[in-house]
Amino acid sequence: MAFIVGIDLGGTTAKLALFTPDLEKIDQWQIPTDTSDHGANIISNLAKTIQDHVEAGHLDLKDCMGIGMGSPGAINRERGTVTGAYNLGWENEIAVVDQFQIRLGQLPVYIENDANVAALGELAKGAGSKSQNMILVTLGTGVGGGIICQGELLLGQGSAGEIG
Repeated sequence: MAFIVGIDLGGTTAKLALFTPDLEKIDQWQIPTDTSDHGANIISNLAKTIQDHVEAGHLDLKDCMGIGMGSPGAINRERGTVTGAYNLGWENEIAVVDQFQIRLGQLPVYIENDANVAALGELAKGAGSKSQNMILVTLGTGVGGGIICQGELLLGQGSAGEIG
């Protein structure tokens, strides 16, 4: 069965879920975010818990269509990196996509700012699903937001389009 992995990476916990291609939830769980040693173990911990849950669900990682992760910080989509996620210990550029692919194979991995992903989630399945234009504000360790205009996420370079 084909499936997708979704990750909401936070400074205290990482929330994960497996979804069908139609975004129906198969499984969800969370793990503590290990920010020790400048967050050096975060991606390896995420890869391990994904492998464990895929096996426990009698699924095969080769059927995974990809991983999508929302992360704090500035995202470089072309390089697959995160910079300035201070609550994770990621002050400098972290090669998130490369680290996942080293541990899980050449799966497609997509990263985006966590507030932008929250806005996309609300557009797809939440309070914004009946709207083509919306602003989502996140309040947590920091303040962030995502902007949807004419059904599309507004993006720019670094954190452009962010409101926090």
